[in-house]
Amino acid sequence: MQKIQITVFFIIFLMKEISVAEQITLNVGESKELNGNTIKLKSIKSDKVVITVNDESKIITKDKEEIIGAVKVTLIETFYITSSEGIAKIEVTSLYVCGDARCEGLETQKNCCQDCGCQQGYDCENKQCIIHVENECDSDEECDDQNPNTSDRCTGLPKKCQNSNVLICTTDEECTDDNSCTKDSCVNNDCFNEKIQDCKINESIKNEDERTDEKINDVDEQEKLEKERFSLFERILNFFSKIFGRDS
Repeated sequence: MQKIQITVFFIIFLMKEISVAEQITLNVGESKELNGNTIKLKSIKSDKVVITVNDESKIITKDKEEIIGAVKVTLIETFYITSSEGIAKIEVTSLYVCGDARCEGLETQKNCCQDCGCQQGYDCENKQCIIHVENECDSDEECDDQNPNTSDRCTGLPKKCQNSNVLICTTDEECTDDNSCTKDSCVNNDCFNEKIQDCKINESIKNEDERTDEKINDVDEQEKLEKERFSLFERILNFFSKIFGRDS
């Protein structure tokens, strides 16, 4: 009975490994997202590559595998041109999925605080545990200093009030972007140009703009022809002046 349980567990584990393995092809400098990890081909040689997973890099030789952060990477083949030009085909296997609300496998507070949390007195921010600091505010409204000539913001980490004397706008009219398909508004002295859904720019205006462009192009072409004619006329005059000047 125990052997059967071990066998079933092994099959489930193997199926899980297969399900998270994926082959991807990258150009040098290109990156792809896989289960919350950013996989990037940093440089390439004929038989090896430098792969970066999030902020960690390793050299991987062909047909070898390396564990980088939360993934296992195997180099399958390369198409090498220069160290900054080429293509690599790699197989990436996720060892754990950070962000699935389960702290398991190789996940720790250090490499996945989203799932494993942080120790007391720390907060998980941008995938890292940082010392907890109380915010001075939670919204822009709490930072209103009753001065209409300042822009009041609750921003930063930890959040603090900022009351700037530089105003981007005071009225909606100052936020006009000359686009009839956006709703232009001034909110808390800042411009917002919200796109109006299913809005199409007036076809008559569009056609008029196209006709104006055509007229400008016609004028430019006419001026070009006039310059060419004048240049030819000058050359002819110079030619005859040289001939008659030489005879005299």
